[in-house]
Amino acid sequence: MMAEKENPSFVVRPHEDVVRGHGAFARPGGIKAGQVVLSEPPLLLYPQASVAHLFCGHCLRYLEQSSPTSCACPSCRQPRQPRQPRQTRFCGEACRAAAASDPASHSPMACALMQVARVEDATDETVSAMLFLSRLCALLLSARAGDAGALRRYEAFLSLSDGNRDIILEDREYAGWLEEVCHRFAPCLAEINQINQINQIDEIDEIDEIDENEHVGEEFVKMACLKDLVNSYGIRVPAALGADCGVLRGTALYEEASRFNHECLPNVARCDDFDQSTSMKFIALHDLPEGEEITQSYFPLDWGVSDRQTRCRTVYGFTCTCPRCVMDERTVMDSVMDDDGMMDLDGYIAVFLLKYLCVDAACEGTMVPLRPLMVSDMVSDGDGDDGRNDGRNLIDGTHACNVCGRVRTEAEFLRGLESGGDGDGGD
Repeated sequence: MMAEKENPSFVVRPHEDVVRGHGAFARPGGIKAGQVVLSEPPLLLYPQASVAHLFCGHCLRYLEQSSPTSCACPSCRQPRQPRQPRQTRFCGEACRAAAASDPASHSPMACALMQVARVEDATDETVSAMLFLSRLCALLLSARAGDAGALRRYEAFLSLSDGNRDIILEDREYAGWLEEVCHRFAPCLAEINQINQINQIDEIDEIDEIDENEHVGEEFVKMACLKDLVNSYGIRVPAALGADCGVLRGTALYEEASRFNHECLPNVARCDDFDQSTSMKFIALHDLPEGEEITQSYFPLDWGVSDRQTRCRTVYGFTCTCPRCVMDERTVMDSVMDDDGMMDLDGYIAVFLLKYLCVDAACEGTMVPLRPLMVSDMVSDGDGDDGRNDGRNLIDGTHACNVCGRVRTEAEFLRGLESGGDGDGGD
């Protein structure tokens, strides 16, 4: 049984609802609105194949094309075909050196595995999956070779849930995609098993559940991809790049964050800025008393009930029965807003959505309460005319979007609520 995680804000323990597995619960003293509940570096991250050349292969920071500090991986081959990954680049020598020594990054082993993967004519998602698998396999090899740090990280990866496998694999399209990934990554698996045989690696008890004979095969690929599907966080491209670059720059996996279960009315929201740090923060939306479960939303708050239920079942393998879903299904609601742009939900749920949905209708972000020490961390554009933080002293009750950075004071929210508007409170 998994031991309780030592964290100053919460404790991880088995959930009374067996379907939810484990959960994270507020410690004595509770949690205050705006408090950083968790700040955690990633177990593993990897780029989105189609835009990988625009971001650092180690930290996913955006690479300014004119930057004199960027450098390339010396081992990567230049692509022979349009869909092949381009040569991996780094934001500087420090990241290139860090990647070379980190088996879960673009290490020499991960690079070598991608050289033999069948990437020709593969889709963006398939190549991205193989980038993930190459890093995970390099981590596994290092763990089996006796690297204590790699072993700890690989054990943490194994502890992640792979969801309700049977339900997820009911999706024939996804099941077929998994088979394609297995086929395309097969040459890499052959290389890994050959390395194991040549080096005569001693079996390590903690990780022998993969295969008693140390053979890494299709079952390993499927297990890994399912854990990635259920636990990963997509990392957005910078807004300045526009929609032409797609939505994601890459994907990251976090051990403790994966313990936060889903609710459609969550009590924490993620905040990250990968151009500054790879750590991800989770901030409390409101006060949480001792013993309350910490929950996040696995998708934007403005999704309708049919989209939410479909995502929960096909990606995570469960049916959401939270109060919002129960009410939405009872009222046959498929949208947060009605034709007049007003809330069609009652009471607490309606106020919750007005308070925490980003005031910009085009943004999928969540309005997060600011604490005084967090003000300097939010987006600043310097002019103060568009509702974003411009460095002014903000008081308690101020919220900022975790995606676009737009700021709204509590007074503005209340004025908007009273007027029946969008909570922006603008004139």
